Amino acid sequence: MNYSDAIEYIHNTNKFGIKLGLENIRCLLERMGNPQKNLKFIHVAGTNGKGSTCAFINSILIDAGFKVGLYTSPYLEEFEERMRINNKNIPKNKLADYVEYIKDVVDKMLDDGYHHPTEFELITAIAFKYFYDENVDFVVLEVGLGGRFDATNVIDNSLVSVISTIDYDHMDKLGDTLAKIAYEKAGIIKENGTVVSFYQKDEALQVIERVASLKDASLSVLNISDIEIVESNSDYQIFNYKNYKNLKIRIIGKHQIYNASLALMAVEKLKDHGINITEEAIDGPCRFLLQD
Repeated sequence: MNYSDAIEYIHNTNKFGIKLGLENIRCLLERMGNPQKNLKFIHVAGTNGKGSTCAFINSILIDAGFKVGLYTSPYLEEFEERMRINNKNIPKNKLADYVEYIKDVVDKMLDDGYHHPTEFELITAIAFKYFYDENVDFVVLEVGLGGRFDATNVIDNSLVSVISTIDYDHMDKLGDTLAKIAYEKAGIIKENGTVVSFYQKDEALQVIERVASLKDASLSVLNISDIEIVESNSDYQIFNYKNYKNLKIRIIGKHQIYNASLALMAVEKLKDHGINITEEAIDGPCRFLLQD
């Protein structure tokens, strides 16, 4: 199978639509050896800002010396952008190899009477296999839709669950109130896990707090008073977050400073798992959090 064949096969699965639920991807991954069980995840959900937050976390961890897999959607220019390692897209020939491999797995699933995986389920499974084969230190994993029944939530554990801004989105699938939508997003919270959240509207935050409590997970909410905007112009922004000074991002908008701060908050929580990223590391090579 060449690259063009691989892309055609993936896109042809569009006809299977969007199906929230974990049964199919669990079956698919089991037949692939469950690569996701051997990966360390930072899992990011939310309505707005989750892509930027993923990018900031990815940048910080790379600059701190780690090998980092980044899984996001959608893509801007090339399909391969959806799965990257240290900011390099999966090579086209490797993507083709993985698609050929997963096609055989899917064909056997169908022979056994299972439903065909959706496009997002296929891509998610390929990403897990790729990151496992490449032995990455961490995977920054962006939720596709919602959280609770999103294919990415097939993972058993995450180092940190990150919830960015929650607002009204996909109401036909996630619910018609902010509380219902927040409940779906909060579905990524794991038992005894670690959670960081953007400051939310009360209706959403109360749901996140309740889910975290039910799962005995520790929850920290971004405190805007910890953020000081030093400079903001059309080219870049400089801000302080807690003890981190003169952090610079190359995208504009106050909301991006908040997203970057949420990313820093998530990275700080890795210390709970014995992963030490020092203030000096962030204040040095990580000062420029997101390059052009």
